[in-house]
Amino acid sequence: MEHYQKAETVRYRECPEAHEIRVASRSATKDVVARATSLLENEDHKQVLITGMGQTVVKATSCAEIVKRKHQELHQVTSIQRMQVEEIWRPKDASKGLDDLRVERQVPGIAILLSYAAPDPGTPGYQAPSRPASSSKGRVQAKRAKKSGRDRAKPKPKPARGADVARAAAPTGAGAPTGAAAPTGAAVAVATKDS
Repeated sequence: MEHYQKAETVRYRECPEAHEIRVASRSATKDVVARATSLLENEDHKQVLITGMGQTVVKATSCAEIVKRKHQELHQVTSIQRMQVEEIWRPKDASKGLDDLRVERQVPGIAILLSYAAPDPGTPGYQAPSRPASSSKGRVQAKRAKKSGRDRAKPKPKPARGADVARAAAPTGAGAPTGAAAPTGAAVAVATKDS
């Protein structure tokens, strides 16, 4: 293959649907999430299909998870597919009499359907919503309370310094172990007098 260079790639696939978002390697995650969110908020579309193939499978999955985090009432149906791709390779040097090569291969892909309408739970790849639609209101109120400062924690007390630390850490009284280092000079004199 060192005498060839890739000229083009042909994917055998039908036209995208109106609610489908194809994730490409150049696609920015925030753009895919924004497009999916706008489709879901539209009155005509209550579902969105996010697809990726080859190296974009991970990005498509990440985008779907971000959309699900924003819209927690969404049902998900995931399907893994194989798509046929034909690559055309042309010779680097036409004077050597080499012909064009056509290479067909299978590329893994993923299609993630996010929908407000509940499909059949027995569908392969089905995931129920992470939170029912009724409880999302309480979460929004909790976020607002946190932003306004009503949910702030009390400040932690400052740690002790210097001699306070030595007194707090030193064992004292009848329960102190024998031979323990004493924190003051008087206790040291008593310990040496006994020996």
